[in-house]
Amino acid sequence: MKEICLGTVQFGLNYGINNKTGKPDKEEVFDILNYSLEMGITILDTAAAYGNAEELIGEYIRTHKKESSLKVITKLRPNLFEEPRLDSEEIKRTIKREVTESLKKLNIKTLHGLLLHTPSDYYIEDVLEALGEIKTEGLSENIGVSIYDKQTALDVVSNSLMDFIQVPYNVFDQRLDEEEFFSLAHKNKIKIFTRSIFLQGLLLIETLDLPKHLQEAKSYLLQYRNICAKYSITTQEAAIQFIKESPQHNNIVLGIDNMKQLAEDVELFQKDALNTDLIKELKETFNNKVAKAIIVPSLWAKKEK
Repeated sequence: MKEICLGTVQFGLNYGINNKTGKPDKEEVFDILNYSLEMGITILDTAAAYGNAEELIGEYIRTHKKESSLKVITKLRPNLFEEPRLDSEEIKRTIKREVTESLKKLNIKTLHGLLLHTPSDYYIEDVLEALGEIKTEGLSENIGVSIYDKQTALDVVSNSLMDFIQVPYNVFDQRLDEEEFFSLAHKNKIKIFTRSIFLQGLLLIETLDLPKHLQEAKSYLLQYRNICAKYSITTQEAAIQFIKESPQHNNIVLGIDNMKQLAEDVELFQKDALNTDLIKELKETFNNKVAKAIIVPSLWAKKEK
């Protein structure tokens, strides 16, 4: 299961439009981490902005003595460098302080990866220089960016100094297929971490449960459910098959709400069979056809107001 990276945002936040159980308690978080290791899932994706997720992971690592077993990717806090702009030395001190705090919370000495959580920070030269110093000092083995839009993805993946890039990709959001993104990542040896494979739970939600501000998604969801019914497959398995089909996705960030969901997802990932006709139809039906207001979750809250 080395292709799966366990997403941990749900450890610290009530996250996901289809999350009916809320945050798991500490005991369940530890069970999830134990099970993940048993299944060969050794990479964790977290962030300073994910509530107390870093602290929970750190407590698990300390009490279970798992520092050498887990590789942790975290992200700097968002919007650290808004105006007024810090000078070069202040930027370096800020990033060093943030990384040191995350390492302390996580009870580890070195990160597997450090990502920018605010993509616009990538365009600040001093920030990139500071990331390079973090890597040189051995505080993180890899550096990169978590992105949300096509242009930033293309800019980041064109920079061979980056090691990791985290991107959204799912049945509804196939934007990167229209660009040279994947070929550039391969050329520059940048590892892709694919997130939001269930579109924060939207792909799995019952249409009757759609909130008012997402009614525009209903027609897409009905199309998706009809295709899944045609091939006698669940929406959950179809979303996983869609991601598994392409070897371009080096690691898949799997966000889960609870232990039961993780076990179900892992079982589906372990299945060898792929229905190529299903995948072809999903690509033809939704590629470049779903409204941006649906595929970009940051726009959901704006529509709700």
